[in-house]
Amino acid sequence: IPKVQPVLPTPNPNTSLPDSFGEFFIDKVEKIRQQLTTMRSNMNITATITQPDAKTGSSATQPLQKQTIDPFSQFRPVSQPEVKQLILKSANKQCDNDPVPTYLVKKAIDQLLPVITEIINKSITTGYFPDFWSEVIISPLIKKLKLNSIIFNNY
Repeated sequence: IPKVQPVLPTPNPNTSLPDSFGEFFIDKVEKIRQQLTTMRSNMNITATITQPDAKTGSSATQPLQKQTIDPFSQFRPVSQPEVKQLILKSANKQCDNDPVPTYLVKKAIDQLLPVITEIINKSITTGYFPDFWSEVIISPLIKKLKLNSIIFNNY
């Protein structure tokens, strides 16, 4: 079976193709972050109470307290059974950055589980996530071959 060559856009003459993709994805991530910030600021919940007016005795609805809820601000530690279930459900895929293939982690799950769970919980409790865990290798794949390959949004 012949290997299909990837469909890639023509790079801007002033920048390389990897730089052009990098700029596109940086902009895309920034837009998503801005949308999340807007969503969080709009997640204000106003609770109301009904209480009788002291003078007239009629019921009046009054705001009790306005409270902002940030859905990303609270995490709880995970248990070993939860981590094991997630790992075993994971697809046997990995990238070049992964130090151990997924299938091997699954085979050695009982030995690795305490350490993996501790690492996750330390990250949750300290709020620290090492930069090298956030590094990625991007291989652009066009969504559909009939799409215009010049438009980065089609990848």
